[in-house]
Amino acid sequence: MAVALELFGKRDAEGVSIDDVASAAGASRALVYHYFGGKQELHVAALKSAAAQLEARRSWTASVETAGLDWLEHGDMGRPALERMLVDQMLALLGVAARRDPQAGELLEKLIRGQAP
Repeated sequence: MAVALELFGKRDAEGVSIDDVASAAGASRALVYHYFGGKQELHVAALKSAAAQLEARRSWTASVETAGLDWLEHGDMGRPALERMLVDQMLALLGVAARRDPQAGELLEKLIRGQAP
């Protein structure tokens, strides 16, 4: 199916033959006909497969987004944990910069003391 999708994606349905698909897939023409009946059926099956893949990706993306938002808003760690992680990362970067630049060192000291710059 992946081979058929690739070929139909590069050329229109009229430009792809059963022989093209069979050859690219390393299968016999008879095998393709056995499973799909003909080019029209193969093309429809390829379109359905592409639609199913697209829907699966959309569903996965939506579930990841929902899970991420739930974690941020309601999770055990949630937003405070994310903020701590970001602050820790920022302080680590400032620590590296402070060793090279006196102004960055002063900024880091103010942040540690709770004095906003």
